[in-house]
Amino acid sequence: MGDGSEPSVLLELQEPEEPKAKRYITNDSSYEKLGEILPTSGRGILVERDELISLLRTLDREESAGARGFYQAGWNGTSGYSFDRIIRGSQYVPGVCVSVLGAAQPGPLAAYVRQAVAGGLGDDGLIQRFGLLVWPDQAGEWRNIDRWPDSGARDSAWSAFRHLDELTPDTALAQRDEFEEVPFLRFDDAAHDVFLGWRKDLESLVRSTELHAALASHFSKYRKLVPALALISHLADRNVGPVSEGAVLRAVAFVEYLATHARRVYGAGTEAEAAAAKAILARIRKGDLADGFTAREIYRAGWSNLSDRGQVQSGLDLLVDLDWLAAEPIGTRGRGKVVYRINPRACS
Repeated sequence: MGDGSEPSVLLELQEPEEPKAKRYITNDSSYEKLGEILPTSGRGILVERDELISLLRTLDREESAGARGFYQAGWNGTSGYSFDRIIRGSQYVPGVCVSVLGAAQPGPLAAYVRQAVAGGLGDDGLIQRFGLLVWPDQAGEWRNIDRWPDSGARDSAWSAFRHLDELTPDTALAQRDEFEEVPFLRFDDAAHDVFLGWRKDLESLVRSTELHAALASHFSKYRKLVPALALISHLADRNVGPVSEGAVLRAVAFVEYLATHARRVYGAGTEAEAAAAKAILARIRKGDLADGFTAREIYRAGWSNLSDRGQVQSGLDLLVDLDWLAAEPIGTRGRGKVVYRINPRACS
């Protein structure tokens, strides 16, 4: 050999380990592929979807039951998950940590939430795991805003991202014990008192009869959300050791804000029947629907709050119950259909 090495020595050299890409985000991956990515990502993965409803509807399919369970396991962040396939073999993910980020139009989101509140397929806690769910109001007036981006805020955010990415359990002064694989930080005494006071109010609320069961289930997930947000706030401020009172207070304030959005989101599901009825009445009064119209005419038009067949039918049934409409079955050679007669009072 030119460098003087013996061939036998070269044969003993181990093949270098293939470098692994550090992943933060994925957009369209099967849950089996997510299972391959997670062990190498180190700290979980963010699934970013521009249209969140498309992912939720995919998970609703019967053949996607495994994927749905995988995503639900990912909410906890520490649960192990085993894949056992005849062709691909076995694989174990010690901690499934998956975050989902996306947007959805109000109509499809309201339709999806209705599944959760109606006790159907969607009533398994998946939608309740979206703890940061928001439903912002759109202002009636549009105003053009042309200004420079806030570079200071951007730089501060990226600095926090880098700090958290480089943080280790040891540098954060995390604790360990023999019964818990994941290192952890506790609240300090003042933070613990704040959390217990907030928790007492939360438990009273979710155990009362004031809330719909689906919304109560959503609020119950705040037991994990507040500590998680407090930990993020604490570490993002470059603090180490026990989580501070200030971090918990910020987390509680944020969750109180999120709760107002959750009430609106779930209200859109539980009150969809009334919203559809009002929208149908509005179309009647505008002259868009004439006496003897059918449900098909409504949902095919794609009007706001009236694009979903089930929602349209619920609105029509409510108007019939209130005597604003009369349902008139008409027999045909094929399937029968129903036309709706308009009470004259509905036009005024």
